[in-house]
Order: sequence, then C-alpha cells, then structure tokens
Amino acid sequence: MPFSNPIAAGNSLARPQFESPNFVPGVSGWAIFRNGNAQFNSLTLTGTTFDGNNYILNTSGFFLYSGAPANGNLSASIAPAAGTDGFGNSYFAGIVSYSGNRYSQLVGGDLLLGDTASTGTTAVVESSSTGGQTYIAGSTKTSADIAAPWLALFSAAGSAKGVVQAVIASGTTQPVALTTALAEIQGSLAVGATAAILDSPSGVLKVTDGRDGNTYGTERLTLNTTGTQLINSTVAATITGLSAPVAAATYKFRAVLWFLMGATTGAPTFSLAVPATSLVFVKTRQTRSITALGTVGGWVEAETVNNSLGGAYPVATTNATYSMMELEGIVTFSASGTFAVQAAMDLAAHPFTMQTGSFLELFPS
Repeated sequence: MPFSNPIAAGNSLARPQFESPNFVPGVSGWAIFRNGNAQFNSLTLTGTTFDGNNYILNTSGFFLYSGAPANGNLSASIAPAAGTDGFGNSYFAGIVSYSGNRYSQLVGGDLLLGDTASTGTTAVVESSSTGGQTYIAGSTKTSADIAAPWLALFSAAGSAKGVVQAVIASGTTQPVALTTALAEIQGSLAVGATAAILDSPSGVLKVTDGRDGNTYGTERLTLNTTGTQLINSTVAATITGLSAPVAAATYKFRAVLWFLMGATTGAPTFSLAVPATSLVFVKTRQTRSITALGTVGGWVEAETVNNSLGGAYPVATTNATYSMMELEGIVTFSASGTFAVQAAMDLAAHPFTMQTGSFLELFPS
C-alpha cells in the first residue's frame, strides 16, 4: 500500500524540501531542496577527485580555471608541491595566482612575484620570524643567483638600531642597517638624466659627474665664530667655535682669521692643535694692517709653506689695526682626535681680539 504523503514522485521530490529533524537554516542539520539546492551543516566526502564547472579538487591540490578546465587557463592553485595538472598547466607550491606568464605565490611565509618567461623569481617579499622586519628582494636567494637588490623595512622594535628604517642594499643575505638614518642606501645612487652617481667610499659622500666622469667630493664642514674673543695669554687657546672632531683620514682645510690688534704693536701667533699626523702641507698668508674694516689693505706678498702643524704662525701687526691670517693645507691624520685653531700673544701685554666671522672649513678626502 503506497504512502499517503510520498516524498518523491518518480525521480523528483514531491515536497519543496527534504530535511533532517534538527534542520535550522544556516545553523544545523541538513536539507535537500526541490530546486536543486542543498544545505549541510557538516559534510564528509570520500573520494580523490571532485570536478566543477571551473575547478578541480584532487589529491594534488585545488585548481581554479578561467572557464572550463583546459590548457592555458589555470588562474589559481593551492598545492603542497609544484607539479603539472591534467591539462598540461604547470603550477607552483603554495597559494598561487596566475595571469599569463606572471604569477604571485604565497609559500613558506614568503610572497614571491615572478614571470615564467624570465629566469628565476623576480621579487621576494618576506617577514622575519623575529617580527618587525619586512624584506623585498629582486630575485630568489640561491647560490646560482647574482647578488639581489634588497629593500628592507624595519619597525623600531625590529631594527638593530632601534629606529624605524628603510634600507636599500644588495647581496645574497638580508641586509642589516649600518646607521640610524630613516632611509639608508648601502651603495651608490644614480640621479638624473646624465646619470650622476652618488657614492660613499670609505664613508665619504662623493658624486661621479655623468658628463666628465670625474668623482667630486661633496662633504664640507664650515665653522664660524659668532662673537669676539679676547686673546691675552702667551699660552695658545682654542678660538671659540673653530674646532671639530676628525678621524684617522685625510682632510683639506682652510682657516680665515680676522682680529683687531690691541693698543700695542705685536705679532699674534696662530697654531693648529691636531692628533698625530703622517702627512702635512700648510700654506699661510696675511693681509696688511688696516685701520678700519672695508679698507683695501692687500695681502702681504710673502707666503710660508710648512710641513708641520705644531709650529706657530706669527702675524706682524700694527697696534689698533685689523689684520687677517689665512691657513690652508692638507693633512693626513694617523689617529682620530680634535682639529682646533688656536691663538696666543707673542709677548705679554700684546693682547688682541678675534673678530666675528672668522671661519674654519674642513673637507674630508
């Protein structure tokens, strides 16, 4: 005797849906609907391959296609290892998106951006396991690769220097910041259409001109006196403002010293207090005494050249007149220390006053 309320009519559902006793839409249970839809709160499928209109799920991975699965239209894949699908499409390990020859691959915590028409991966984005560091490299980091260009982004916590930084470098390992600068370039930088190149050999910033190919220094330290200073001792004293630390390196220097002689004619002396040196060349010259600034006094014709910085350079000066002393040269320091311009009276009761505007220039070579 047939059921009075049948579920099916032939091969079709007779009712709008067939469901489990605990079915609650979107919450629990299961239901099969007459319109072809179904809902299962928990579902276990057995088998090795599941095909859809534009996807395939099998033991190799999950593959999405732009249209019916075919050669040349693989658009994305999730796979534990690289391989080739059943239509001849090569795929990579990890989560990968494809567009023609180009692809983006998320695998092993790294984001790789590449082009199958080129050799190797074209970019690598990765984060350090210690946190606070993101690295972008220009190629994969294998022994077969050339040294890759890197862009490293550091948070304050992730930087070895304790500050937020962006570092551009090259090499086969992740770069480490050398300074506390916000932006650091470890190497040279080309600027402009003429391809001028900024470089920092031995820590000295230089520029190679794109027209003549010459390399020019760019660093200069200029120190000025900002007030007058009475020199009233025969013991050399540093002229305020005209001293700076120097390294064991070669420097060019120039000091221009304005002073006003006191009531007594004398010969003020100037000297340079420096660390140990291995090479010294100094040239000095002075102006004739003038009674007022703005007067043309001219240079004393005699110039002296010395190979020592330890000596004193006297300036014969008429009382109550202005004079200028200039010291210029090149020096190689064999040790680091302080470079200082000093002044002293030649004899007691021959005071003079250093003037505002005296200056010292240092040029590292």
